[in-house]
Amino acid sequence: LGNALEMIRIKQKNQGLLQKLNNLYVHDALTGLYNRRGFDSVSVEKYKKAKKEKKSFVIFAIDMDNLKVVNDRFGHMNGDLALRTIGEAMQAVAGKEDACARVGGDEYNVVGIGYTEDMAEQFVKDFNGYLEDFNEESELPYLVKASVGYCLLEPEKKRDLEDCVNAADGKLYEYKRDKKKKKLDNVLAAYRKKRVKRIKKIIVGTAIVLLLLPTIMCLFLLVKVHSLKKQIETITKVSDSGAVQAQEKEVKTTKAPKKASTAEPTIKPTDDTTTKKVYLTFDDGPGEYTETLLDTVEKYN
Repeated sequence: LGNALEMIRIKQKNQGLLQKLNNLYVHDALTGLYNRRGFDSVSVEKYKKAKKEKKSFVIFAIDMDNLKVVNDRFGHMNGDLALRTIGEAMQAVAGKEDACARVGGDEYNVVGIGYTEDMAEQFVKDFNGYLEDFNEESELPYLVKASVGYCLLEPEKKRDLEDCVNAADGKLYEYKRDKKKKKLDNVLAAYRKKRVKRIKKIIVGTAIVLLLLPTIMCLFLLVKVHSLKKQIETITKVSDSGAVQAQEKEVKTTKAPKKASTAEPTIKPTDDTTTKKVYLTFDDGPGEYTETLLDTVEKYN
């Protein structure tokens, strides 16, 4: 009996280890989601179940945006964080019976049963909303974003699982192209808007200059005229000052006319019978003049 109980205990332990190994074999170590092997197995089960129960089958293809940029600029730890965030967003919005998988580096899939078109659209909306909320609260230097495409297979439609996977991938890449085109269009629109705004500024500035140009020219001429007027006044003042100084100098250097004395002039004859030296006394001192005798006599007769 003891040996039998020991055998049962060992068997249970081995089964637990086997289950754990099997779980590791089909699950992604980083996110805890199904890996490629697990997804291949579970997607077949879900597809068969949908066909059997005549329910719709949906597969979502999800691709993280800019994983390489995050890894290169912020390191692989941040890249792993972003990958786990994508997995958490998928699990948060998926149904209880849905299966979520990380099938590649930045590629994910979700399979579910019983979806309608509105439910599929709501899934995409809720998934993007989860990431938007995360980006607002995380304060990381980058944004965690992803692109989503899906294929909804109605019960009456005959389509195999591989076609559904390819159709979902096609929708995904179509969405990515549209998003890139939209981003490019937004960049071009912003550039055009900025360019138009700059041209408007140039036009307005030119118009203002043209309107103010006459006024500016008038002000310039007034300033010029005023400056010339000041220069002329300065030159005139200098000239007037020079003339006054010259007149004062001339007045100072000019002698007053000599006044003849009222005394009787003394005439002394010389050896020459035609000339006489006349000695006259003036108020400012005596002076001696030699004149002809006739001129002297005429002057003092």
